[in-house]
Amino acid sequence: MTSRNSQLIEVSDLKVSFFSDMETVEAVRGVSFSVGKGDALAIVGESGSGKTISCLSLARLLPKSALYSGKVTIDGIDIFNASEQELCALRGSKIAYIFQEPLESLNPTKSLFQQLASPILAHSSRRIKHKELKEICVDMLDLTGLYGLRDRLNAFPHQISGGQRQRLMIAMALSCSPSLLIADEPTTALDVSIQAEILDTIASIREKRSMSLIVVTHNIGIVPRVADTVCVMRNGTIIERGKAKEISVHPQNPYTIKLVKSGNFEDISLFSDDSPKKNSRKIILDVRLLKVSAPDRESLFISGKERLIVNSVSFKISEGETLGVIGESGSGKTTIAMAVLRLIKSSGAIIFDGTDISNFSHKTMRKFRRNMQIVFQDPFSSLNPRRPVKKIISEGLFIHKIADSDREIDRLVDEALFDVGLDARFKNSYPHELSGGQRQRIAIARVLVLKPKLIVLDEPTSALDMTIQHEIIKLLLRLQKEYTLSYMFISHDLNVIRAVSHEIAVLRFGEIIEVKKNNDLFKLPENEYTVQLIRNSLL
Repeated sequence: MTSRNSQLIEVSDLKVSFFSDMETVEAVRGVSFSVGKGDALAIVGESGSGKTISCLSLARLLPKSALYSGKVTIDGIDIFNASEQELCALRGSKIAYIFQEPLESLNPTKSLFQQLASPILAHSSRRIKHKELKEICVDMLDLTGLYGLRDRLNAFPHQISGGQRQRLMIAMALSCSPSLLIADEPTTALDVSIQAEILDTIASIREKRSMSLIVVTHNIGIVPRVADTVCVMRNGTIIERGKAKEISVHPQNPYTIKLVKSGNFEDISLFSDDSPKKNSRKIILDVRLLKVSAPDRESLFISGKERLIVNSVSFKISEGETLGVIGESGSGKTTIAMAVLRLIKSSGAIIFDGTDISNFSHKTMRKFRRNMQIVFQDPFSSLNPRRPVKKIISEGLFIHKIADSDREIDRLVDEALFDVGLDARFKNSYPHELSGGQRQRIAIARVLVLKPKLIVLDEPTSALDMTIQHEIIKLLLRLQKEYTLSYMFISHDLNVIRAVSHEIAVLRFGEIIEVKKNNDLFKLPENEYTVQLIRNSLL
């Protein structure tokens, strides 16, 4: 891959291996690429493809157990032969990183000002006065569009939104004017509208500063928006490379073709001729004027003061159908789900299968739990790491006294595994031994074994690669048809919501601003916020 500009970074036959007492793992196997000054490269691949390890190798940021070979030069500096002092001078000033999860990357004990000032002070050759340092920090906030944080420099990371945290990471990375910016999955955990803002911010700054850029992502759909060229990685090697716009439209490698197709869900046919008709189906869940309040954090010492999180929300879900709930972080999506399942306090009516359960005691609710289940966003954190798959899936059978013999438990567990496309041999495996997609299938099997009437799916695909997302969506639609399941599907990804939902509710600031049938919402959205969400999802 050649550039019209002189090369800032050149990677030749990069290999990275990790040694342990038991085995040697080859994570990167002979990767080569170059990035010209002012150019942008996207490295695309699924989890485990070696894309992040390749990029961390560029500044030797991997642990001591990593063994490098090949050659990496940045602006003429041979990285693998550089001293630790040379590397420290390079990191932050010549090459900077934006990591995937800003809340984990930011120091929770330091203010925004301290976080921004840290790299500036570390690489400054002179003493900077406090007033000047503050002015520099404010300029960095303005550069990344964080005008609202100018007067909140004493705030801490947990007190700002996810989008603001990601922009703060960008500001920190750019504070020393690096020649190369590496953005590792910069938008994966963000809402669709914030994703668009972050991508535009990165592209705009790159243009202003003539800065080189490497974007690491599993979503090939965003590549033409941020990069000139692209390398597609699989199993530690580059399997396809070329111009970003060409590969995103006309991929050649079968794996790349699969990646491109997995992002649009076009092969999933939810609305066939025999799809359920709204008027002919029994209402399984009827929520009326639901309200949820919480103590006002800003009034911690004023007893009794509360803030309304969900305000007079009403909706219905029919038997065998899916209500998609779309909204940004903080809009109240998960709060509504928790209230519907009676896991938090609320007011209003929650009528499940003809019975108003809104005022039921905890003891009375127990018999309804079997028919109202939830699948969470991150299967690794929601599965008990100390229990094998059989124990995880069968736990609900014991709680609800569904099976009374080991033989019956084995049969039901095997049946649930078969339903989610897994072999019975997985029964003795532990969560850490499974892939992300397999763990999410286990989470679905744990719910499915109880034969519920309603399943709440809270961002069940957002932590997964695009191809795995595709598989899980197809699985959920198949199970819905086979067992006439009703879903409440929560997501910030409008493309996923469009693929699975019969009806869609758009949530903003704790209120439903629009509810329509799937096709009607996309053809004739009424609210301007919905229009913007749709526009951003198509970019």
